[in-house]
Amino acid sequence: MQQTFAGQLFHALSWMFMHSLWQGLLLTILAGTIVSATKRSSPSLRYSLLTALLFCFIGATLVTFSWQWQMNGDAMAANWNNGPTVSAQEIVPEYNWWTGFTQFMNQYSGWFIPAWALIVLLKLVRMLVDFYYVNRLRTAYINEPGETWTIRLQQLTRAMGIRKQVVLLESGLVNIPLVAGHFKPVILVPLGILTRLSAAEVEAFLLHELAHIRRHDYLVNLIQRVTSILFFFNPGVLWLSSLISAERENCCDDMAITHTDDKVKFVEALISVKQHAQSSPALAMNFLGQKNLLLHRVQRIVYSRNKSLNMAELLFVVCSLVCSMLLFLSAGPTVTSKTHHYAQVHRVQSAKYLSNAIPPSKQEQQQRSKPATRNIYQGQVAANKSVTGSGTKIKQPVSGNTAKTETVTTQYPTVSAEGDRVTAISEYRQHLKDLTNAELDRIQAEKDRLAADRDRIQAEKDRVQAELDRKQAVLDRIQADKDRAQADLDRKQADKDREQAIRDARAAAANN
Repeated sequence: MQQTFAGQLFHALSWMFMHSLWQGLLLTILAGTIVSATKRSSPSLRYSLLTALLFCFIGATLVTFSWQWQMNGDAMAANWNNGPTVSAQEIVPEYNWWTGFTQFMNQYSGWFIPAWALIVLLKLVRMLVDFYYVNRLRTAYINEPGETWTIRLQQLTRAMGIRKQVVLLESGLVNIPLVAGHFKPVILVPLGILTRLSAAEVEAFLLHELAHIRRHDYLVNLIQRVTSILFFFNPGVLWLSSLISAERENCCDDMAITHTDDKVKFVEALISVKQHAQSSPALAMNFLGQKNLLLHRVQRIVYSRNKSLNMAELLFVVCSLVCSMLLFLSAGPTVTSKTHHYAQVHRVQSAKYLSNAIPPSKQEQQQRSKPATRNIYQGQVAANKSVTGSGTKIKQPVSGNTAKTETVTTQYPTVSAEGDRVTAISEYRQHLKDLTNAELDRIQAEKDRLAADRDRIQAEKDRVQAELDRKQAVLDRIQADKDRAQADLDRKQADKDREQAIRDARAAAANN
């Protein structure tokens, strides 16, 4: 009974993950539509729509799992009641790609789930390490800031409408400001950053972190992280998660700018904190976001323009749309040609998968062997007729003493139904092997394409970093020009003071 439950669980999970692939295609199309249609909308609207889309995907996968579990349970119950009543030959009139894929999934679903569970286990261990690191950040190498910033944080917390008690701490383990925890949030800042930055810049990133607390982003980020781990193989889910993370940072930026009412100071705070930015735990909400999106954030703040789809994202959405159309067109005629066709095929194959360990009874074996015996007998009779008609003479015994009896014994090959079944199984396995090899070749081609996409994305990242370095160099040059101009002003003022001192000395001497 335990093996039956495990087989049913593996079977339902494998089909749920298979269906999540085409659901991921629809997810990609809808996410691309939302991003393209809301170019001039607020980041909060885009974030709400994308987050709702993620929760709809989670709900769809849960419904799919429930449906597969119920269907497999019905198939198992029918199998325990003397097996399924409908044969696969009556249901499937011809072989197509869906029936082949169904048989492949039913045969190898027991291997998919252990491999998936191993990868998910490794990712969950990494997430637990992040949990431990975040908890360690709250207690290790911390220092309380001055009373001035503690009081100022309380004022900003009340201004943001946050009822929770938020604690501000300086940490020696972080390089950028971040917020950790949901029920007892703590804002951690690097040591000395409160004195190195101006008061306006410090308030800017404090408001940004308070916006994360006000919006409950820690919980949404946790759900988003777990979903990305469970569906690590689904590119649509991973892309949607990156869009949600980017829009989350934009929403917090707008909330901080609303309270500061100074875009320039906020941009300067972003650039100043960038100098301290390094890696941070994924479960903590940091000031610079999960990825290096500083340039896009600055451009959006300065030009008040939301990010649109780039060429790679647009190509990804178009490919998803084409794959969805091909899948619909290839599956549509088969579904309309016969009502409930796929459901019956899947039910029968599930019953066979769950009943592999149940041997047939002796009565069933006898019933199955009778038609095969008749076929063998009929085949022998046909063979006898064909041999007789081909010229072989068989003399019958003649009555009488003088007559000689000449007997010719013809040896016919023994036809075995078991041998035919073994041959059919071998041919079917060879067909599955060919399909598997073709699928492996397709997967290798997809890997090569993804590797090329990663190289192109890395080149784009390098270009963005170079652009960021160039802008930083421009800012440094502007600052140097300001310092030189200030030095010139100081020198001229010193010259004026010296001349004034000389005139005062001469006036004093003349009076004496």
